[in-house]
Amino acid sequence: MAGKIGFVGLGAMGGPMARNLLKAGFGLVVHDIDPRKVQALSEAGAEVAHAPEAIARQAAHSICMVQTTAQAESVIRGLAVGAAPGHIVICMITVMSSRCVRWVTNSLPRASCCWMRPYQAAPRARQQARFR
Repeated sequence: MAGKIGFVGLGAMGGPMARNLLKAGFGLVVHDIDPRKVQALSEAGAEVAHAPEAIARQAAHSICMVQTTAQAESVIRGLAVGAAPGHIVICMITVMSSRCVRWVTNSLPRASCCWMRPYQAAPRARQQARFR
């Protein structure tokens, strides 16, 4: 379990990032609201979780890369249910940082959190893992 990373949100940014983690040899557990995106990552070698709670139980670290404020809050609350002490959550979402910090502080008191605001990389750069 120590080597597994959980990834929630497999859209335009998250999907290519998750694939690059697989290519780099990391164990990956994924979840998305779109079953087609989950299936594509499963076929590439990722394990599938039915909800963020399951992600947190199966991985030592989790990445949240979703689009809306409501999705982000739901994912963080779900991760809180399954997270063990020291579980690291990386939030790469476009909601206000103060909101994310409040959710994590209230929901994940035993976990560590890093909040990052994503940037728009060109699709080809995301696929080739060339972020600058």
